[in-house]
Amino acid sequence: MAKIIESVEYETKYNLSLCFQLVEYPDNISNKTERGYRFEWKNSNGKPINYNAGIIIPNAKILLDLLSKASKEGWFVSIEKNNTQEKIS
Repeated sequence: MAKIIESVEYETKYNLSLCFQLVEYPDNISNKTERGYRFEWKNSNGKPINYNAGIIIPNAKILLDLLSKASKEGWFVSIEKNNTQEKIS
């Protein structure tokens, strides 16, 4: 299960929030952790909504708003500065 390190939200008119998160996942093979980003929908009670098909981001404005909030808080992209993992090509 992922541990949420940082999170920003965009609240919609449907009482749902789209969250952009910095998370840490356990790697069961190496017994280490790996950090990365994810999106997650939450209902009005703050509970995650599970989607089998992935997360739908309604439009570019919402995406850019979330990325901007995370950048202003200082955690978006900062993960890459310390990331020594292999880059995916």
